Amino acid sequence: GYFWLSYEEPSLDSQAILFDLDEAGRYDYNYQYDGGAAIQYFELDSGSSMANAFTARGSEYLAAASFYTYEPNVTYTVDVYTGLASAADPTSGTRVAGARVSGSAQYAGYHTVDLGQPIPLERGQRFSIVVTLTHASGTVSVPIDGNADYGWIRFACSAEAGQSFFREQGAWIDVSA
Repeated sequence: GYFWLSYEEPSLDSQAILFDLDEAGRYDYNYQYDGGAAIQYFELDSGSSMANAFTARGSEYLAAASFYTYEPNVTYTVDVYTGLASAADPTSGTRVAGARVSGSAQYAGYHTVDLGQPIPLERGQRFSIVVTLTHASGTVSVPIDGNADYGWIRFACSAEAGQSFFREQGAWIDVSA
């Protein structure tokens, strides 16, 4: 269907939000660490990476990866690593050669990227999604869950070691630290 909203609509103030949804049932399971609101962010140097590491729940196929950007026109590269050897390094496994996907996110927001080929995972196997972001400004803002209490709503978030990372100046930094 179609929806029309005037550019003069005063409720828009300085921004508008669009939800472009995918069909239900396209994916069987969603691996993610979430539970709060992206009320904080890291400002990374353009060309830096972020990663999440997971343990496969069963024998299955990984078909897509998702990430969030605050800025429009961010260029990304997504890599998948399987068989992680170190909980402190999301690239300590084998990079899946055919799974590298690159592109550009025209708008700020949450992006789901098809990996092009299903990647087989075995139950209990550690794997990671590594996303490298670049932006013409020289920095990229990466949303992160954080603790906050606004009186009417409260967010209490935490991260365990070996789950979420960002990489700057050649070193992986565990978000839990």
